[in-house]
Amino acid sequence: MVLVSFTGKELLTNKTFDTTDLETAKREGLYKDGQVYKAVPVILGNGDVIPGLEEELLKLKAGEARTVKIAAAKAFGERQPALVRVVPLKEFHKHQLKPVPGLIVNVDNRYAKVQSVSGGRVRLDFNPELAGRDVEYQVRIERHLAKPEEKAQALAEKYFPLPEDRKVRVSYKEGNLEVALPGNLQKEVAVLKQVYSKVIQAYAKEVKNIRFVETVGLDEAKAGTGEKAGAAKK
Repeated sequence: MVLVSFTGKELLTNKTFDTTDLETAKREGLYKDGQVYKAVPVILGNGDVIPGLEEELLKLKAGEARTVKIAAAKAFGERQPALVRVVPLKEFHKHQLKPVPGLIVNVDNRYAKVQSVSGGRVRLDFNPELAGRDVEYQVRIERHLAKPEEKAQALAEKYFPLPEDRKVRVSYKEGNLEVALPGNLQKEVAVLKQVYSKVIQAYAKEVKNIRFVETVGLDEAKAGTGEKAGAAKK
């Protein structure tokens, strides 16, 4: 497991499409409120990144940086004509949706972009946005994560991305891992707990037990949550 900083650029248009750097995100118009911009943990061999980038990361040492060009086949794949489908416009009307070119829609739990709307038919493209495009990455391995507490903290920040003042905290001792989450997270966090636990069990085998607790801050306590400020509950 390594901690990686990167910026990805599509070579045909020279447009940046992803980055872990805050200033780059702002400059390139990629910044999103609430998103955390910092180095991310990557489990090599787990398919966390595109194949061509993973091959390059395997060659790098901690602290080493490199700019690499990756052909489409080893990036987001070649475009597949079979992934372009035409569906009746009435299917959208059933869900009270008005399709327009460029709209991203979810069809049977798969994302597609509307290419065109004509004659009562909608043309959908299920190919990844960057399919068929060569890309370039500026990438740096910040450090290798070896200790179980390092892995647990990095993965907690990946699966529960929160601002620095609310970020998840972990503590580890003799095979026991405790993960402290803010108490006002959405219900969907239950699924993320399961995913996080599975990854920890697979890649931090020193961890034998995982315990999640919810922390309650001063503002929540004043609002009458029934918990004392700074307290923790299961």
